[in-house]
Amino acid sequence: MASGTERRRPPGRRVATLFVGMGDASVPFACTRDLSLSGLLLETAVRPPLRSQLEISLAWGDDVFSCHAAVVRHTPQGIALAFSDPDAYFLQALQEIMDTAPPVPVTPR
Repeated sequence: MASGTERRRPPGRRVATLFVGMGDASVPFACTRDLSLSGLLLETAVRPPLRSQLEISLAWGDDVFSCHAAVVRHTPQGIALAFSDPDAYFLQALQEIMDTAPPVPVTPR
């Protein structure tokens, strides 16, 4: 049972329009399709090898937050990444994004 201080998010995917960059140049290469504190699904034609490590950057407001992420899955629409040891600032930005991004209903396949 949830305590009075816990906030429940409505069910559904979290989709946010974010600048997602890769590498030192932070060249934009993807749009988010689903976002969580543990990783994200990116809509992109770029297909780095599975288990490869990327440095990604998220632009949120006037700030840019970076984190390493591992490619854990390829999908027809893009790639799934799992964050590797994100710092507190990165996680705080993700939480703010998820709190403001409206849920998109998930339809069964």
